[in-house]
Amino acid sequence: MNKSFQIFVDRLEGEMAVLLLCKNTHEVIIPKKYLPEGAGEGSVITAILKLEPELTAKAHKDVCSLITHLTHGEKRIKKA
Repeated sequence: MNKSFQIFVDRLEGEMAVLLLCKNTHEVIIPKKYLPEGAGEGSVITAILKLEPELTAKAHKDVCSLITHLTHGEKRIKKA
């Protein structure tokens, strides 16, 4: 199930947007190119959070592969 919540665009600083979340108790800074078209300072936008099971599984696989390489990879180094 997706979750959504409102975000207040507090201000724009160069190429970044400062957003206020959770009733203005948390500040998040993102590139302003990710704001919806027409959004600017003072806008209220809705964020939708969606779980991505396939991407999550791939990320887990990639991390496990990296851990294996880092922990066992050194044993494969040949001495001259």
